[in-house]
Amino acid sequence: MPVTESSKLSDAQLLMTVLEVREAIEDAGDHDEIEAIKQENDVRIKNVQRELAEAFQHGRAEEARDKTIELRYWEGLRRACDDWEPGKRVELVHD
Repeated sequence: MPVTESSKLSDAQLLMTVLEVREAIEDAGDHDEIEAIKQENDVRIKNVQRELAEAFQHGRAEEARDKTIELRYWEGLRRACDDWEPGKRVELVHD
């Protein structure tokens, strides 16, 4: 199952969560807020990594593809936290 640069999230609820996290990063007022967002995001990343490993172990290719795409978004938000500056717009880059 190919994952390309143009691969997008197909789960509307998950996409909404990603957009809410992006907005929270943009609206953050200080590094403490960013650190809290980053910690929540790190939990998401670990969960998706576990789910991805399980999908591969059980030969569930479509699920593995979807989890790979999801992981790319969470990793992009992690980078946005690392690059945070007050008032800086967050671009969802998932490569």
